[in-house]
Amino acid sequence: MQNRPSGFVAARCRARGRGPTVALVLGLAVAGCTGASPLRALHDPPPAHGPNILLIVTDQQRRNALGAAGDGIVRTPSLDRLAAAGIRFTRAYAADPECGPSRYAMFTSHYPPELGTFDNEIRPRPGFRYLPQYLNAAGYFTGSVGKLHFIPYGVTNGFRETYHHEFLAEPAGISDYFPWLLAQLRRRGLPRVDPMPRGRDWYRTLSGLTGTNPYPEDLTSEAWTTDRALDVIAHAKRLGRPFFVQASYFAPHPPYLPLPKYLRLYDPRSIRLPASFDAPTGPNQYDDLSADDFRIVIQHYYALVTQVDHQIGRLLDGLDALGVTDDTLVLFVSDHGDLMGEFRLLGKDQPYEGCIGVPFLMRWPGRIAPGQVSNAPVSLIDVVPTFLDAAGVPIPSDLRGRSVLPIARGEEAGAERTVFVVQVEHEPFDFVVAREGSWKLTCRARPDGRCAYRLVDLASDPAELKDRMRDPAAAAPRARLQDELERFWQQESRFVPPVLPQREPHATIREPIEN
Repeated sequence: MQNRPSGFVAARCRARGRGPTVALVLGLAVAGCTGASPLRALHDPPPAHGPNILLIVTDQQRRNALGAAGDGIVRTPSLDRLAAAGIRFTRAYAADPECGPSRYAMFTSHYPPELGTFDNEIRPRPGFRYLPQYLNAAGYFTGSVGKLHFIPYGVTNGFRETYHHEFLAEPAGISDYFPWLLAQLRRRGLPRVDPMPRGRDWYRTLSGLTGTNPYPEDLTSEAWTTDRALDVIAHAKRLGRPFFVQASYFAPHPPYLPLPKYLRLYDPRSIRLPASFDAPTGPNQYDDLSADDFRIVIQHYYALVTQVDHQIGRLLDGLDALGVTDDTLVLFVSDHGDLMGEFRLLGKDQPYEGCIGVPFLMRWPGRIAPGQVSNAPVSLIDVVPTFLDAAGVPIPSDLRGRSVLPIARGEEAGAERTVFVVQVEHEPFDFVVAREGSWKLTCRARPDGRCAYRLVDLASDPAELKDRMRDPAAAAPRARLQDELERFWQQESRFVPPVLPQREPHATIREPIEN
């Protein structure tokens, strides 16, 4: 017999045509069909003795888009509270500044070339083990709510319970949030408004990039993600099992559509443009947007960051209400950043710090001392070994990352290491980045596959304006990083075919795959 928590909506309404129901979650009325499959009774190993683990992920949030990071404008009281209660890593990086490849790397501790995840719409090679599969075997209850970005959509790679929301509100079989939203609108007598921009190049226009969310706050995907995540956590508690739950928010990914009340918090006239705003880089610059247009884009972006921060606060408060805070390791990250005007660019897919740098905040009461700030270099590649370490699960020797718990617990200072970022979205490749100390070496691919190098010292040049490749004073770090980068790329390039696999546009088909 299947285990169904009281108040849980088990049927997929969009597929079966059933009406809405109402669940009570921590005193919050959550009505409508969630669209998720039934929660199953588990026949796994006995419950693990490790901590609960909550992974909070946003999409496209810059490393410095945090009040705790000293931004000075953006308001993130919930994330600031999380940072104050644990440790904030100031030099954290994505493995690839593209949503899907970054998330695959995060869940496997392997780099995208080896995985074969060259693009958002390319399936990984088979044979890799994913974080929830390790933790299932260790007796954890595993669940994911929100964006997974596995290909094809619907594949769970081990998560026992999933509530998908891959894009804003598309009725394409890729969102459990969307049918719930439609049911709520019908129930409340509210009109459906599609806020998605139209046109092929919407992401290069102010009208396409910005707008507002037309729905009440409790009907936003951010609120839905928080409510569903708390549902799954509450169910795991009733089962008497430690949980690993991912709460993955679509925000602040473009288009930037915050609620009006959050937009009013920011005056675009007070927003500072990056120091590199007027520095030339190439043909992808947003020359059709004025400086004031960029300020308006950043205003909407900050508003969306604050909006999702509010829901993260509700999620953390929910842990308190369920009585599991003290037993829960919380990690907050983003899959990559957003350029937000650096070199007059927006979005991702570039090797600049605003794009490849990510926030990395950890809290574990009683195990991680509060108020820490670490300059130790870390990567999303480190998520799997960190969580396995916390759970007492042996860390496979072939994983590319390392546990950051010894640093967070004060057992080691965090020895210097080289962190790599790689993107292979086009042949022969796009770029490889090597970061060590204050130095950063970037290799952009030439048509013949050789490197066009650029070296910057982020200590003296955080805006990345001055290339030091020919500076005699930089000879030592240049030689060291070039050697590290070439050895890394020699290993990863073995997995890159001369012609990349064909993309699967929109990849919206749910396949009946057992995990």
